[in-house]
Amino acid sequence: MIIEKKGSRLTIGAMKFEGLNVAKKSFDLKNYAGKRIRVHIGIDGKYTIAEKARQKLLICELEVPTRSFESEEMGELGGDGKKEYRSVPKIIQLDNVPLKKYVAVEEIKKRKE
Repeated sequence: MIIEKKGSRLTIGAMKFEGLNVAKKSFDLKNYAGKRIRVHIGIDGKYTIAEKARQKLLICELEVPTRSFESEEMGELGGDGKKEYRSVPKIIQLDNVPLKKYVAVEEIKKRKE
């Protein structure tokens, strides 16, 4: 099973589990900033990150970094003649975030036997 982290996206590769073909799925985690998320296979045979979903198999978890901001010049002068700035959210980067895998492919194969 392939798990990829790029920018704010987490992608879990397709796999077979208990006779089901679990399709590859990509999650955009920008709305989960500052939270711990767990990806699992739900009873519907799909990957999900719902907090209280009924799960069949826990796949992985990670801490999504808190959102950070940077100042951006607005290109306008305020009433006092000074430049005005606005706060712009930075894109969340998952690339260096530790990922805990719960089940290895070999263990999944053993469960099917």
